[in-house]
Formats: sequence, C-alpha cells, structure tokens
Amino acid sequence: MYNTVCMRKIFTIMAVLGGLAGLPAARAAAPELLVLTHPGNVSVTVNSGNIVVDLAPVFGFNGTTGTVVQMSTSMGNIYLEMYDQVTPHTVANFLRYIQDGAYTNGLIHRSDPGSVTPGSNTGFVIQGGAILINNGNLVSVVTHDAIANEYNLPNVRGTIAMAKQGGNVDSATSQWFINTGNNSTTLDQANNGGFTVFGHVLGDGMDVVDAIAALPKFNFGAPIDQLPLIDYTQEDYDSNTSLKISNLVLFSAGQVPYLGVSINPPGKVDLSASGAKLFIKPKANATGLVTITLVGTDGSGLEAGRKTTSFVMSIGVPKITTQPKAKVTVKKNANLTLTVVASGAATLKYQWLKNGKVLKNAKGITGATTKKLTLTQMQKAAAGKYTVQVSNTLGKATSSAAVVTVK
Repeated sequence: MYNTVCMRKIFTIMAVLGGLAGLPAARAAAPELLVLTHPGNVSVTVNSGNIVVDLAPVFGFNGTTGTVVQMSTSMGNIYLEMYDQVTPHTVANFLRYIQDGAYTNGLIHRSDPGSVTPGSNTGFVIQGGAILINNGNLVSVVTHDAIANEYNLPNVRGTIAMAKQGGNVDSATSQWFINTGNNSTTLDQANNGGFTVFGHVLGDGMDVVDAIAALPKFNFGAPIDQLPLIDYTQEDYDSNTSLKISNLVLFSAGQVPYLGVSINPPGKVDLSASGAKLFIKPKANATGLVTITLVGTDGSGLEAGRKTTSFVMSIGVPKITTQPKAKVTVKKNANLTLTVVASGAATLKYQWLKNGKVLKNAKGITGATTKKLTLTQMQKAAAGKYTVQVSNTLGKATSSAAVVTVK
C-alpha cells in the first residue's frame, strides 16, 4: 500500500480534459435522502445583524449516522459512510483533501488482481488519491503532513482504508483504497500497525467497485503498474496506442448532501456561507417577508435525490428601544404616565397590560392603546406590573415590566 508517486513513466494524455460530466449514469443507488429537521421561522428588526442557520442537521441519509461522501467515478457513483466516531482524525484528513480539490478528477491508479466475482471475498483492492488529471497531464496530489494511524476495524470487503508507506506506521496522507475482498488478516495490526479503516461502501456501491476491479490492468511503471483501463486492450498496449481521458477510471469525491439555498423575493437579504453555516443578513432598511428555501441533493441528478424545506424571515418586527421605568412609587390620588419608544416596519400598534391582562380606556386610564399610558387619581388597586405589547403585521414585542407601587 504505497503512497509515493513516481512520475518518471507517467505520460501526457493527448485529449481535452472533460472532467466527469459525460460519464455513464450511476449504476449504484444513492441512500435515501431525508429532511431531518425544519428550521423555525425567524423574526428580526430592521437593520439587524446576521442570522446563522446550521444546515448540518437539516438533511441526512436514511440509516446512516456518519458523514456521507459521494464518489462519482467513470463506472458510476459510490456512496461511502465515514466512521467519524471511531477514526475522527482519519475522516477529517479525508474530508480535508476533498475540500482541497485533491479528489476532483482523481485517478484510480491501482487495481490489485484477485477474484472479481460479485460478492466474493477473495479480491484485494482498488486504490486512488495519488494522482490528478490537470490540463490533460497526470500530476501528483499535493499532500499534507502524514497522520497518526487509527487502526481499529478489520479490512473486510466493502470498507475504505488509508494507504501508507511500508515500514512506517504513521505515514498515511492522501491515498485511500477500497477492499474488494476480505483482507482482515493480511492488513491487520501485524502488517505495519494495521491499515486504518475509516468508512464503508453503502448500498449496492460494491457493484461499481467490482466493475472497476474487473477492468483489464496495464503496467505503465510504478505507481501505475496496475492501472485499470476502459475500452483498452492488450493489443492497444502492445502497439503503444495513446491513452485518452475516456480510457481512465476517474473519480471526484464530495461530501453529501450538497447544499443550496434560494430566496423569494430576492433583494431583501444577503447570503453567505462557511462550511454548513448559512449567514442571512437583511439589507439596509429592508422590510417584509422573505421565504428561504434550503435544498439538499444526493448528487445522483435524480429528482428523488433532491429534498427541500423552507422557513420565513420576517424583517421589521417591532423593537422597543426605550423601556418603561422599571420601578415607580406614587402617592395615593397621584397621576402617572408610563412611556415606551419603539421602531418597526409599517404602522405600530400598542396594547398595555396590567398583571398580564389587557387594559382598556376607562375612568382613570387613558392611552391604553398608545405608547403613553396615563393613570390618574391612582388608588392602591392601581398597583401592579404594567407591560406593553407593540405589534405590526410582521410580529410583536413585549416591554419589560414597570412595577408600580401606590402608597
């Protein structure tokens, strides 16, 4: 399980790089994508700051608990569930290379022979993560520092593990392999400290892995001395026929679900994102209702693999900028005025309450539905907690209490 790329015999691909856009349709089904949580509606004041929505818990795949990665290959899609809890550093390393783009237009450069009968346990591995296609050339993946070995689980068929250098336990960087057979004995702890298994293939994804393993393999010099090729024959090899992009088994990996967002109407908020965090900031002086739709897709391109959920942001709900005086003591038969100052979109409405009950204008009470409540000729029965609710079509705000004592 080497991870050193020798480029002395690596060749230039004489073709226009087309990426994976023209690949055949996936032959392995994606796990079922679900909406797990629905973000609640949000109410904000005019010119408020960022509202942060964590998208990570919104979507998930049925039957999975770990991070899911889609590996789109020339032979179809493979979905992998990561063992985040068992091998956290190895998973983080793998996802880092995805984020770097190191696994975009990558090459499956090794297919070690063995039985490729579907469902058998006598195969060995397919391997990638060492080489990229860049402007029609094969180039080495730029690696980060090697990571510590986290060997815990056996290398059984259908698991993905990290490759490393012989005789160096903690040497894994970017190269990974998928076990096409049961290699729990050959790749256990007695062999270089064991090879860290950090995930497994989901669903019928091993059909794609087996199809790659079944391809003819050719020796172009280490590290591509077991290179699987599509529509390339021994006769082509013997006659030095140039390779095309379409002959290579390419892959691109991404963490799924892929996330997106749409807003309606546009122009009222600004959106930005960092990782799975969505930042929503109302534009200056914007008011009104905005529907924000979150989109998750599994990468299959099928409608069944697209899920949405929406929430409403109300911009311009009332904001009380000046609260009524917190404690007031008045003498019997005295008068008192309680005042609030509020801002918000459209027309603001006011409703004063005493001890949580709605006040109405009556003898000794005026302004029950204005920003100024006036109490006259106060008696001891007028003592209590006074609050005011300020509302508009977008929402409401309640003031802090003014505790009134009558002596």
